[in-house]
Amino acid sequence: MATYNSNTDILNGTNVMIFLSGSTIQPLAFAQDCKLSISRAQIDSTNKMSKNFKASIPGQISWSMTSSLLVTKVSGDTSFDSLMAIQLGSGSVNIIMGIADSNNALTGSGMYTGTANISSLDMDSKDNALCTSSVTFEGSGELVKVVGS
Repeated sequence: MATYNSNTDILNGTNVMIFLSGSTIQPLAFAQDCKLSISRAQIDSTNKMSKNFKASIPGQISWSMTSSLLVTKVSGDTSFDSLMAIQLGSGSVNIIMGIADSNNALTGSGMYTGTANISSLDMDSKDNALCTSSVTFEGSGELVKVVGS
């Protein structure tokens, strides 16, 4: 039976961030959260022999990463304006979900990586509150678990 230690075996979400990888690896600026979603389509295989029960077989896998961010006035690799430029351009980015160090730099080579398209980018501004944004990256191709993470 495995032994578990809640002080060392549990991942602290504070340090998990989404990074964009290009000429440099940069975290999403002022991110408040991030999420990885993986789903698998189901192909209907219901037939007369399934006795009135729906049946299916596994189909294609899709994945996405999302994040909520504070909007910064500073331009840079991962500001709202730079994400909008990517979306209005090719929309395609190399993306990494990984653990950040105290300087917000990626430690190691990450946890999961792949190529994604920015499918949505929103900005929200409310009275007497910080301006926020949200971004959704839809995976294009395989999501790879980084070895050793």
